[in-house]
Amino acid sequence: MVYADAELNRHFGGLGLPLNIPASQTLLNLKGDTWEWGWNIGTLWELDDDNRFGLSYRSQVDLDFDGEFTDYSTQIVSGSSPATPVTVDGSLSVPLPAIAEFGGFHQLNNRWAVHYGIQWTQWSEFKELKATSADCAGNTCFIKEESYDDNVRYSVGATYNLNPDWIVRAGFAFDEQAGEPTLSIPDTDRYWYSAGATYTYNSDLTLDIGLTYLYGKSSTFTEEGFTFNSENHAWLGAAQLNYRF
Repeated sequence: MVYADAELNRHFGGLGLPLNIPASQTLLNLKGDTWEWGWNIGTLWELDDDNRFGLSYRSQVDLDFDGEFTDYSTQIVSGSSPATPVTVDGSLSVPLPAIAEFGGFHQLNNRWAVHYGIQWTQWSEFKELKATSADCAGNTCFIKEESYDDNVRYSVGATYNLNPDWIVRAGFAFDEQAGEPTLSIPDTDRYWYSAGATYTYNSDLTLDIGLTYLYGKSSTFTEEGFTFNSENHAWLGAAQLNYRF
């Protein structure tokens, strides 16, 4: 089961200049939530105690949001304006794409192990962002065409048994750009640099920690007659305490 809660906002930007409306003024807003379901399947092939391969598949999940659409313009819902926005019932569908992944693990000796993977994502199913309502002109409140292709993510890593208490890990991944960069989604090639460790307190209690630096290549694109530069990066951290009963 998947629960999703989303909110989409669009601002006037350059469209507001001829009307003397600030660029930061909200043009439209859509928010809603949904429950959906999907399925997963996988298999593990163990050659021996030190070598194994895995294959998994996660189905596409179509998120059909039902919620409220608020129009702050004068063109989409009758009677709306920046001063008197109108809210109507609306819906939006977004696909969570199917994912297939293959991975391998090899214990080289009592200290070192290597692991790797390749992941395919069916981003070509993400064709548009479209909000609809019977109260909007032409039943369409908002539409934005997306140009996405399937992409592949490659990863490789290593594990080192430092001592009976500590295991350390490091890895690298390359995530291909799936769509053309836009203001809404400035997509680009991404590079993942990760490190982590497991601390064993006793046979029942362990602690896992991890840190990843995500770097996206800079890109330049043109939209609505304006040229933009985009560069993205992020730090991701996680900690997990495990207790075996």
